[in-house]
Amino acid sequence: MVNPPRAVTSVPGVTTMRPRGGLSNVGLGVVIGVAVALTLGLLGLLAIPVFGFFAWWRLGPDVDDAKAAADHYLARLEARDDAGAYALLCGDARHATTRDAFTDLVDAGPRPASHTVADGSFADEAGHHADVVAYLADRSGPRRRLELTLTYADRKWSVCGADLI
Repeated sequence: MVNPPRAVTSVPGVTTMRPRGGLSNVGLGVVIGVAVALTLGLLGLLAIPVFGFFAWWRLGPDVDDAKAAADHYLARLEARDDAGAYALLCGDARHATTRDAFTDLVDAGPRPASHTVADGSFADEAGHHADVVAYLADRSGPRRRLELTLTYADRKWSVCGADLI
């Protein structure tokens, strides 16, 4: 049952109507407090995935690490350190070719005299596979494009894939 409004006269000759049983100041404070608590709780729940994304972004894998590994690999080839370059291959690539066969492969084509690592990107969402583009120049001068595939395993980047040089 709804309480009928009661008449209140505060100014002589003017009658205003106020509802009975309205929220008291204490009741209104409780409602506002609950609303604020619910809003902050909802914002806190929404902040969890946002914080997780930024933590992954800052602390997760970095494509610059893959580019640095490709740069180191190509520098080993330029320095004629085929054993050092072979050690930077992933297990699958080392299993597919022996160290002597790798040296023969490098010597068969023009050995790079210089290189520039141009670009890199992750090939998977987890950041364990990366594609790195490098430009190689041999002693005669022409440049060629090389796409290296790198894999992150055992806390290090290794060169994998079909194109090793």
